[in-house]
Amino acid sequence: MADNFLLFNKTSIRNIGTACVIGNTPDLPETVQARIWFDWGEKELYTKTSRPLVEKLYPKSHITVRKGYEHCEYMMKENEEYIRGILRIIEP
Repeated sequence: MADNFLLFNKTSIRNIGTACVIGNTPDLPETVQARIWFDWGEKELYTKTSRPLVEKLYPKSHITVRKGYEHCEYMMKENEEYIRGILRIIEP
């Protein structure tokens, strides 16, 4: 992924970052919120700002903050456990 980002110009990278950070936050019924999982790394740049917003907008959603991890680091380094966790969520 990093090699691909090196091919982008500054404007493209800024646009990607903006698109990921500034998004539509629609009103969702509690039944939908209860089916949403947010998963951040503790060291992620936006964890401290995003988490309070999500807690306010979607109080019935599920939030996980991976202690000591950066953005997407847990799913890359601990991929088998991450997959097991996803399967526990989606399997009846």
